[in-house]
Amino acid sequence: MEMVQNDVSPSSQMSQVRRFIERDETSRQSTGRINILRVHNAQHSGWSSFWADPFHSVIHHSTIKIIAFFCASYLFTHLVFSLIYYMIDASCQLQIESLLDAMYLSLEVGTTIGWGLPGSPYMKAADSKGGCMSGIFIIYLHTLVMQIQNAIMIGLMFCRLSRGTSRAASLIFTDKAVIREIGGKFFFMFQVCEQRKHQLVEAKIRCYALSTTVGGQTINGALSNFQNQRMRLTQPDDETGCYLHLAVPNLIIHEIDSRSPLYPEVKRGLQGSSSSKAFRAVTRHEIEDHMHRNNMEVVVLVEGFEPITAACTQGRQAYSHAAEDIAFDCAFAPCVLRREDGSLTVDFNRFQELVPAPPGVYVSEELPESG
Repeated sequence: MEMVQNDVSPSSQMSQVRRFIERDETSRQSTGRINILRVHNAQHSGWSSFWADPFHSVIHHSTIKIIAFFCASYLFTHLVFSLIYYMIDASCQLQIESLLDAMYLSLEVGTTIGWGLPGSPYMKAADSKGGCMSGIFIIYLHTLVMQIQNAIMIGLMFCRLSRGTSRAASLIFTDKAVIREIGGKFFFMFQVCEQRKHQLVEAKIRCYALSTTVGGQTINGALSNFQNQRMRLTQPDDETGCYLHLAVPNLIIHEIDSRSPLYPEVKRGLQGSSSSKAFRAVTRHEIEDHMHRNNMEVVVLVEGFEPITAACTQGRQAYSHAAEDIAFDCAFAPCVLRREDGSLTVDFNRFQELVPAPPGVYVSEELPESG
């Protein structure tokens, strides 16, 4: 079976065009990062968003940054209370001779390891029946602050370790999408599969077409007439919820009809009693020209739940016409093999392979026998 070769190297292709969702240069899979530059106004700055929801603002930073933040916050807390202990040394008979002694005391109180005071453990002189009231308040405040810090750190670290964002790394998308003509109709297709044996629960898929309308005005040299349109799916059917069974490769199909964002605008005015004839008049050249002029890019979102942690995860992929991610008159090579005992084998070495599929040529999708 003849295979379709890609003449453009991944590294050179990515250096020319930036997709809406970035891809890794080695695996050609999405990194999940979205290429959007946000310009805030004076009334709604980045810091105002941070303080409006500080928990989620912090938790979206990397784990290393969160650990570094807590190390710095713990150090700052101990430094502040070491200065306070140094200031109340005379009234509470702590017998602190230097700031280093005060720092030791702060660490002992904050981490509850025990006392190391040369004076009375109750912060009072040997001949005094009373005590140091300010010391009680300082120790209470110190332990309370440390407990709050510990609770926040444990909560943030648990959320980071159990997050569902990294779970999507095992979802694999085909490097290219294809557009085929079958029975006089055009279809946009790609594949997605789960590489792990542990499957996602309630996996669903959504597709969006990003485009820049022809004739849009420019703002600082950038085209401003931007559209983000939902794409109807034929397989899996939108009416059944677009559920996926990711244990085997899923062929996702979108029909390019008059309701499709990939349908040329010049043909939309021909709808009516002869809409079917108008649809059959669409050609590959018109679709390709429409995608080129409008800088079309298809964004794919696959969502599901990790059954152990119940965390929601989202796999992302983008197919850009400008980056040559869409191939015409091709089909995906069969990559699911049925063994003699009836079990199935998914060959990910063939998952990305394309075979020629000219209009009118049937490409078998039957499962080949494997010894």
